Amino acid sequence: MFIENSLFKISPPTNEDLISIRDLYNNLLVMKFIPNSSQIWNIQSVEAKIKKFQNDTIGIHVVKTHENEFIGEASIFSSTEADVYEIGFILHNSFWAKGFGTAICLMLIKYCINFLNARKVIARMYKENIASQKVCLNSGMHLCPASTEDIKLGRLTYVYSK
Repeated sequence: MFIENSLFKISPPTNEDLISIRDLYNNLLVMKFIPNSSQIWNIQSVEAKIKKFQNDTIGIHVVKTHENEFIGEASIFSSTEADVYEIGFILHNSFWAKGFGTAICLMLIKYCINFLNARKVIARMYKENIASQKVCLNSGMHLCPASTEDIKLGRLTYVYSK
C-alpha cells in the first residue's frame, strides 16, 4: 500500500524505518493505550511484528511527511469476517492534536472501502483513549455495542459501514 495526500504519505516500512518504529514503540507516553505496550522493543522484535502482519495491501505501514519526517504507524489488518478490516494508528506525540490522526484514519477507511472492497472497517481502543475515540467519531465511525471480549478487555469498538 502506498497512499498520500497533501500532508503525508503512508507506505510499507523500509529497513531505515525500523529504528523510528522501535523508538515509537518504546515511547511510554505514546504507547500508554496500546496493548502489549510494556514490551521492550528492539530492531529484531519490530521486524518480526512487521513480517507477521505484512502482505502487499495490508499490514503495518509508516506515515511520513513529504519531507520524510516520521509521524508514526498506520495499519490495516484482516478480520475473521469476510470484507471486514481493522485499522489502527500510532502517532508520535509531537504530531498529536494537529489533525493527523483524523486525516490518517479517513485515509485508511477510504483505502479499505475503495481498494479492498470492505463493507465494514473497525477500530478498537481502550476506553481511556479519549483522543482515539474523537478521531474515530470525526472520521464518521460509530461506537458499537460492547461485545463480551470488549468488556473483558476494557475496550471500545468503532465501526464504519458502507
